[in-house]
Amino acid sequence: MDHIVGSIESMNHEGAVIYFTGVFNTGTRKEVEVIAIKLGATPRKDPSKSIYYVVIGSQVSSDLKHTSFGRKIQKAIELRDGEHPLIILTEQEWVRFI
Repeated sequence: MDHIVGSIESMNHEGAVIYFTGVFNTGTRKEVEVIAIKLGATPRKDPSKSIYYVVIGSQVSSDLKHTSFGRKIQKAIELRDGEHPLIILTEQEWVRFI
């Protein structure tokens, strides 16, 4: 997964559009979305060109860790690789900024 996710020095939630995927240690997906909203971000249900960040939950499946990606993560990778300025983060990286 190291080649998928990035590391950033800072993150401004204010006005950011975020997509959360996977299972989170921080809480349910709804709970992490509420955290993001309180910080000024707007969660989305699907990856699209309107999002700035994709946050992948820490409890990823063993398939994701080793071989394949979920469709939504794959779509986010394609958006990013298509030169859309999208940052893909792990939950651990995101938690640093909340």
